[in-house]
Amino acid sequence: MRFALSVALCLSAPAHADSFTLRSTPDTVIVYPQGAKVTRNLSVALPAGTHDVILPDLPEEVLWQPSPQISVTGAVLGAVSLRGDALPPLADADPEAIEAARQTLKAAQQALTRHRDAEADIQLQSDAAAAQIAFLEGLTRNEGLPADVAGLRDIATMIGDQTLAARQQMLRAEQSVRDMGDRREELEKEVQAAQEALAALTTARDDRAQLTLAVTAAADATARISVSYLVSAQWQPVYDISLEQTDPARLSVKRGAAVTQQSGEDWQDVSLTLSTVQPSGRIAPSPIPPRRVRIVEPARPKADIAQLGQQRAAPMEAIVDAPAVMEEAVVAVARFDGPGVSYVFPDPVTVANDVDATRITLDTLAFETEIFARAVPLRDSTAFLMARFTNTAPEPLYGGGEVAYYLDNGLIGFGDMAHIAAGEEAELSFGPIEDLQLERVVLDLNEGDSGILTRSNTRDEEIRISIDNIGGRTWPIELLDRVPFSEQEDLVITYSATPPPDQQNPEDLRGILRWDLELAGGDSQSIVLRQNLKWPDGMILQ
Repeated sequence: MRFALSVALCLSAPAHADSFTLRSTPDTVIVYPQGAKVTRNLSVALPAGTHDVILPDLPEEVLWQPSPQISVTGAVLGAVSLRGDALPPLADADPEAIEAARQTLKAAQQALTRHRDAEADIQLQSDAAAAQIAFLEGLTRNEGLPADVAGLRDIATMIGDQTLAARQQMLRAEQSVRDMGDRREELEKEVQAAQEALAALTTARDDRAQLTLAVTAAADATARISVSYLVSAQWQPVYDISLEQTDPARLSVKRGAAVTQQSGEDWQDVSLTLSTVQPSGRIAPSPIPPRRVRIVEPARPKADIAQLGQQRAAPMEAIVDAPAVMEEAVVAVARFDGPGVSYVFPDPVTVANDVDATRITLDTLAFETEIFARAVPLRDSTAFLMARFTNTAPEPLYGGGEVAYYLDNGLIGFGDMAHIAAGEEAELSFGPIEDLQLERVVLDLNEGDSGILTRSNTRDEEIRISIDNIGGRTWPIELLDRVPFSEQEDLVITYSATPPPDQQNPEDLRGILRWDLELAGGDSQSIVLRQNLKWPDGMILQ
């Protein structure tokens, strides 16, 4: 159990008025798709009597969530108070890791300061030498120089010697500054690394809440306290889905989860569980209101409607009760011991506050799969590789927006995946098959007139669909196309296809046609689709 315990005893107060301040950190966390339940477990030795147990370091978000759940064993829980204002300062020192990081940062900053001071000292020496050179150069322009040759020779020698010495001093200083620049960069990097290390340990916010519990012990006892509260967090599934084109083909789904939290505190080495239950969602079925119907007289002619304006307005109740003019809207261990599914992680997990998502690996599932090509010439110029499989796992594959697709161990792209229930058959796509080239050409389009003054009331189309396999592999192909459909008797639609489709209206999609083909390498297949539409004169086709 991870907590720091500091006991503040009021020595002048009677035994039944002691106060115990307990520092703690999260122990277990259940993360839902939206929100998380955090639990802290503490224990404290209590003498007989009634005492205040103070938890001073809960995250501030507890103040805005439903009341914390509290359980006490070994004593009796009394009054509970929660506040976020006018809190006494926390007396305990920072955890050892944070204090060590602060000391490391302080030492790095001091080393950098000393180095910069040394650079400044050398620069001062260079500046002094430059000033000396300027002074010596000024002597050569002095009108008070001696006139005799020997005196001038001595002054010239002195100026030359001193100037040389000063320039040598400047050169040595500049060389030292250049050499020290590399070391300064190293020290600056050390300071930056120490700052980042400290920031990683102090992502939690300083805002906090304090929970005070009145606890009564009948005799000296050890009270065990559990406090659970809700905070802001979320998780979403992530997948690496790999298709191996072996015989038979195999589909592997590596499952993971991306967890983020904004609770205001770090979760350090917690026991983590992911749940698919949504506590903020509905927990009860929708109510169904009574449906009252009635009959009324047919609509009156417009002449009678004018007379209605002279009558007394209908009661408000009649307006409210009028029926609406619309139809009714038609590597974690998984547990199934309640609503939804829970994934329990065997090892401690750390999730920092308000940082990038922490990715956690669940497990890898394997499925036998059928691979084939799907061709949609109406929209695409190539066919696409498809994998059809049945989810034989005892649990669903939850839809996720972060899915990486691999084909024969090579990354082909990113996409999403719809929810796949346990036992459900599903299809996944693994990119275009460039060897399968598609073409759809309208060979003939005729719109005839039934008369000079009437609009067109017929439409004939002839379409050629072709698929060419320019590779060497034989592919099973599902080719999809469409013909128009209508729910109006006056709009008559007929069609014919050569060869005829193998299936009409697959998955109850009206007007969709499917051909099941097998195309060897170097072969091609053509389909001719004819369709005719007829409607009454004076009508418009939409």
